[in-house]
Amino acid sequence: MTTPIRTERLELRAPDPADLDGYAAMFADVEVLRLIGDGTAATRAETAEWLERTIRRNASEGWDRRSVVRVADGELLGWCGIARHEVEGSAEPELGYVLGRAHWGKGYATEAALTLLYAWEG
Repeated sequence: MTTPIRTERLELRAPDPADLDGYAAMFADVEVLRLIGDGTAATRAETAEWLERTIRRNASEGWDRRSVVRVADGELLGWCGIARHEVEGSAEPELGYVLGRAHWGKGYATEAALTLLYAWEG
C-alpha cells in the first residue's frame, strides 16, 4: 500500500526525507520512546538512519510505517504501521505506533491504527 489514506483528521502516507525534523524532535523525547526498543532517546543521526530504512522497506514491501499527518495543518504527528515479524517460524503482523507527546490523548493513535487495519490487505 503506497497510496496515502485519509480520514477527516489524518493522512497516513509514506514517510519522506522531509519528515526528519519532526521525527528527530519526537525521538529525542525519552518519554515518547519509553516502551520502544531499549527506551532510550535517539540522536538526529540515528533518526535519519531509521527514516532511511523505513523508506526503503516501504518501497520494497509496500507496508511498514506510515507517517501520520494532521490534515488541518500538515503537522507530522508520528507514525503508525503494520510490519511482519517472524514468530515461531510464521510471519505474523504487528501493529505499532508512536506519536509525539503533544498529540497524546486526542484519539489520533486509535484513528490511525483502525484506519490501517481496515485498509490492510495482509
